[in-house]
Amino acid sequence: MIKKLDRKSKAQVGEEILFTRQGKEHEGIVYKVQDNSVLVVISNDSKECLGYENNNTVVAHKNYCVLKPAKRRFHN
Repeated sequence: MIKKLDRKSKAQVGEEILFTRQGKEHEGIVYKVQDNSVLVVISNDSKECLGYENNNTVVAHKNYCVLKPAKRRFHN
């Protein structure tokens, strides 16, 4: 079982999140935070499963939970 840290606060750059897409759970790393969503890098397995052309996707703040805090702080 994956320990979920928080569903109430917005993720920060570098944090690992869990979200559901097409009825399956996927993990990704946040690389940009926007007002209503985060941009996330997903694995090649998730990319193939979802039928995406690249490893990036957008997830609304209300549709994810933070799994792991950022290992280091990124600067934009």
